[in-house]
Amino acid sequence: MKRLQAGLFILLCLNFSGNLSAQEGSQRASRYIIPGEQSAIQMQINLWGQVRQPGIYKIPSDMDLISLLSVAGGPTDMAKLNKVQIIRAYPDSGEARVLEVDIENYLEAADVSGIPTLYPGDTVYVPGNFRRYFSEGLDIFGSIAAILSAVALIYERIVRAGSY
Repeated sequence: MKRLQAGLFILLCLNFSGNLSAQEGSQRASRYIIPGEQSAIQMQINLWGQVRQPGIYKIPSDMDLISLLSVAGGPTDMAKLNKVQIIRAYPDSGEARVLEVDIENYLEAADVSGIPTLYPGDTVYVPGNFRRYFSEGLDIFGSIAAILSAVALIYERIVRAGSY
C-alpha cells in the first residue's frame, strides 16, 4: 500500500508541476508501471527503425531520448538522425501527434533544448538515411554489372571457340 501511495504522490507531483497539460498528465499517469519498492517508476516506450536493438522498452520515467537510444545500442550506420520521430498517442481523445527531433544538432552542438521529454506509450522511430540506401543500391548494381560482364565474356569466348 505504501508503494502505491508513493507512486501516486509522484504522479500527482508530475501532473501539477506545470509541465504537463491535464490530458498529458492523465495519459502519462495511466501508463506508468510501479515495480518493487526499490525500483523507480517506469514507463513503456516502443522503439522502431534504424537502431541496433529495436523493441519495447520499460525505462525509468526520467530517461530522455538520448539515453533510450543508448540503451538500445545506439543508431545504426543507416540512421537519419536529423529526422527522428516521436509518435505520441492520446487514446482518450483518439488523437496523435508526431514530434520531429534533430539528434544531429544535439550531437554537434550538445544542445539539449531540442530533446523532448518521453511519455508512456510513445513510439520513437529512427528513419533510414536515403544516401545510405542509394549507396547500397549502387553497390548491388555494381555487383550485378560485374557478373553480367563476366557472363558476356564467357559467352563471347564460347561463341568464338565454336566458330573455328
